[in-house]
Formats: sequence, C-alpha cells, structure tokens
Amino acid sequence: MSSVAPNSGSTAGGTAVTITGSNFAAGATVTLGAAAATNVVV
Repeated sequence: MSSVAPNSGSTAGGTAVTITGSNFAAGATVTLGAAAATNVVV
C-alpha cells in the first residue's frame, strides 16, 4: 500500500476511499477502524 485517499471522511460512512499500491490479491477485504468496507474492487 502506497497511499490512501482521502485521509478523512464522515463517521456516518459513505465516503469513497482509494487505496493505491501493488500486489493486492483478488478477493481482498478492507477494514477501516472496526468497519468493513463495502464494494471493494481489486
């Protein structure tokens, strides 16, 4: 992982987050704090 944007968002959720990097595996999951991200695209 080389970057995450944006660096903040609403506590209510709904903020689109882009994680940039390499070697991500198909089927990867993302957790931000204690919340699982939805609509993850690798």
